Amino acid sequence: MSGDPAVQPTFRTVPAQLPLDVTLLSQTTIVEDRRGGLWFAQKGSSTVSLLNPAGTFSSMTLPVVSLSAFSLDDNDQLLVGDQGVIRAFRLTANGIVEVGIQGSPFVGTRVGDGFTIARSSTNYESRFHSGPGWRNVLPPFPVCVGDFNFDGAINGADLGIMLSKWGTVIPPGGSADSYLDLNQDGLIAGGDLGILLSKWGVCP
Repeated sequence: MSGDPAVQPTFRTVPAQLPLDVTLLSQTTIVEDRRGGLWFAQKGSSTVSLLNPAGTFSSMTLPVVSLSAFSLDDNDQLLVGDQGVIRAFRLTANGIVEVGIQGSPFVGTRVGDGFTIARSSTNYESRFHSGPGWRNVLPPFPVCVGDFNFDGAINGADLGIMLSKWGTVIPPGGSADSYLDLNQDGLIAGGDLGILLSKWGVCP
């Protein structure tokens, strides 16, 4: 069932074969991705399961010590609380791959037993996060266009990151490299380099 008050609730049937510990249902996080898939994660387990819209499911083991919280960002990357900090993973054709702070500004952010990523750029959604008990979790470093390593400046390090992905095609649904496509034309190329150079220097 959707929890967004602006969306009409929908119900899904969960197959009995889904590998969930029924004694931990109160500690189970369920998150919907952009394609309508439902992700299930249970506190203390390293296994997450994906229930596809067609009703099929798959499970995978994350290389974490102890999962304490789980969410998805705007690019459907898996954000996991592990030993008090956020780690980020993405699903690829070769399995689960961990991404660093270049792939998610929340990597390394300290968290407790639960968090919600509403928007991956600021994590703030006024409909949900304005009430008592919520605080706006900002990325750990200032964010400005072209500051790919979040060090507060656009410089040679950021240029190196862009060049390492030069020529990468960004699929329509986005990817972990979307943040490098500054002009959002689906290709990391000269247009993005021009924008990067125009922003060169210390972030405002």
